Amino acid sequence: MAQNYDGFYAEFEAFSKNDAGILSGADTIVGDDFGYELIEREGKRVAALKNKFDMQVGYFDEATTRRIQLAKAREWNIRILLSFVAYSSEPEPGHYWGGVCILAYANSCKEEFDVFTAKIAGMLAEGLRPEVSLETQAYNQVIAAKGDWEPKDRVPMPKNKEDMALIKSKRTMSEGLIEQGRKGNVGCYIVSYAFIIIVIAVIVFIVLLLTGVISF
Repeated sequence: MAQNYDGFYAEFEAFSKNDAGILSGADTIVGDDFGYELIEREGKRVAALKNKFDMQVGYFDEATTRRIQLAKAREWNIRILLSFVAYSSEPEPGHYWGGVCILAYANSCKEEFDVFTAKIAGMLAEGLRPEVSLETQAYNQVIAAKGDWEPKDRVPMPKNKEDMALIKSKRTMSEGLIEQGRKGNVGCYIVSYAFIIIVIAVIVFIVLLLTGVISF
């Protein structure tokens, strides 16, 4: 493993079913950058995951929290990217959870790994889960390519058990347009809402047609 870098996938738990709206909505998009803060939960110190609007969407276990804290103690850059959101009905009464990709790297390689992180975020948005646990050779390739390098190996999604449903595993077209709007592309922002309105209008039209309210 490279000395100035750590990369891994981790899972988080939602605080309650009340977080379903945030996790399934456009404020929580696959590939998004997330932050964290340390909180007390059930007598334990854990890292809470926060979206770009500073809303807590879940929390990590102690092992993941320790790994994040170690990177923080080293004064590394910590990037947390959303990979997927899921719902499991077991154990009752069911719970929302998800996965993230965590990349931590020293300032000495920040320029290269900022570029690399952007590439990983783009791959996650497309539904891909690249291997980010880099050995020394792969780390050197990232440095040599100034970050413009991507892993060929993939990390599989958690096994889709009968009680599990994937809510999000990649970025939808409408979410992509919304994200462009947030970056200042007003045209895309307008198009995204126009797209949503058109979809709703088509659904309403089909319902009215099937119920006989309108006919040709």
